[in-house]
Amino acid sequence: MLCSGPHTVKSSYVMSLQIKHLFWKYLRSESYRKALVWQKRYLLLVLGGYQEAEAITVSRLPQLSGVQEAMLYRQQSVPQKKARTKFK
Repeated sequence: MLCSGPHTVKSSYVMSLQIKHLFWKYLRSESYRKALVWQKRYLLLVLGGYQEAEAITVSRLPQLSGVQEAMLYRQQSVPQKKARTKFK
């Protein structure tokens, strides 16, 4: 038996508003999550570029200065993980 009184219409309207409100909250949180994913990708890309630049600079120091200490530094340093695997 279906009730079709004024209370049923009002409660379904309120329920509809609550559903819309929850849906918009979901969309906003999903947007924030996607933005964070893109920010993480960008930062990993930037960090990887800096690591590559540092490695190139360290490898060219002996050629520029003629000092063998840079080669010792390069040989003694621990191999660095790539940024993508380091920050997962």
